[in-house]
Amino acid sequence: MASEGSGARIAVVGLGYVGLVAAACFAKMGNRVVGFETNARYLKDLRAGRIPFHEPGLEEMIAGQTAAGRLLHTDDPAEGVRGSEFIFLAVGTPKHSDGQADLSQIESAVEQIAGFLESDAVVIIKSTVPVRTAERMRGLIRGVRGPEFRVGLVSNPEFLQQGRAIESFLTPDRIVLGGDSDSVDRVAGLYAGIDAPILKTDHETAAMIKYASNAILATRISFVNEMAKLCDTVGVDFRTVAEGMGMDHRINPLFMSPGPGFGGSCFPKDVNALVAMGVEHGVDMILLKEVLRVNHRQPRYVYDKLRSRVGEVRGRTIALLGLSFKADTDDVRESPAVDLARILISEGAAVRVYDPRAEEKGAMVLPAAHYDPDPYQAASGADAVVICTEWPEFRDLDLDRLHEHVARPVLIDARNVLNPESAASHGFRYTGIGRGIDPVT
Repeated sequence: MASEGSGARIAVVGLGYVGLVAAACFAKMGNRVVGFETNARYLKDLRAGRIPFHEPGLEEMIAGQTAAGRLLHTDDPAEGVRGSEFIFLAVGTPKHSDGQADLSQIESAVEQIAGFLESDAVVIIKSTVPVRTAERMRGLIRGVRGPEFRVGLVSNPEFLQQGRAIESFLTPDRIVLGGDSDSVDRVAGLYAGIDAPILKTDHETAAMIKYASNAILATRISFVNEMAKLCDTVGVDFRTVAEGMGMDHRINPLFMSPGPGFGGSCFPKDVNALVAMGVEHGVDMILLKEVLRVNHRQPRYVYDKLRSRVGEVRGRTIALLGLSFKADTDDVRESPAVDLARILISEGAAVRVYDPRAEEKGAMVLPAAHYDPDPYQAASGADAVVICTEWPEFRDLDLDRLHEHVARPVLIDARNVLNPESAASHGFRYTGIGRGIDPVT
């Protein structure tokens, strides 16, 4: 371990995606970090230098900080929490069937660590939680330690972007801290080396900022996909529409790419949570319900484009390039590519898949598909190729080689990564999303 005085003593409870990134980055910033994880198999992998997901640069950072003595992992709550000045709660909050956040993991974690908290410690909620969760956590702590026990409590939502999590942690757009001023100021000190504005507020507002941020981004994606459908129908290229919209500083050009829909662990879960929160408090979240409906329909729209090219898919072989919900991650949760594959399989198609990172996790949720080691083998004998994820390597496909492998030269570019003219010059019948080419209604 690093010597005393070499940085703050931090505990991170829950070493999933958010917890591992936070632990590694805080260690990189010179703190002494102990990660607490109860999953024995997971912990064994971590100690062996393996992490259960793909995130560029993270495995190397963890190895470096572990070797430097600034980062260790434990399943002992006493070792993880006792003596720590700051305890980050980073456990999962999956959704219930009604859309509400399931707080059972964070409640269990608080009850496990409460007996080892120091009276001058600050507990920081990093997990995505509904408003009023902070007081619920305070009540759990006092239930273990007694009504007179006092501990700092701060809400510090995460805004990590999968595929660039280290960058988004160390160079964020903002840092949001909610709670009493003394505790918030102490946690702000942990971020002193990061050049980003810090918004100090209360617990409820901090929690809502997280949900609202993801909801507006999800809304933007669904809006863009709706506009792309209309552009397809009237013969307009949405790329130029997006360029014109993005020149307005009130709009900007970010999140302006149409595709098969949003996925992952955050946007679908958090939008559903806001809708459920509205039900709980008597507010009908009409717009967000439609955002979810638009997104749910988008894989079917890609399927309709495919049908317009190949006709009946029963008995056809369809190659899907990409299965993760976005590039630079192996996360297939709520992936529109998985939804498209399920539609195809249900309609009697044989589905072949290539993804540079997501094969193992894909096979767990989509065992009926056949997985290939490269895009050309996946396309071998295919009646159509569908690009589902914007992996950089798909921009550089050898289209002549791809053409040699397919049975029929049908190319559905659901991420608009290729140049339509180039694809056509290589003999493909190309269809993108929102490019005004061969509209599907």
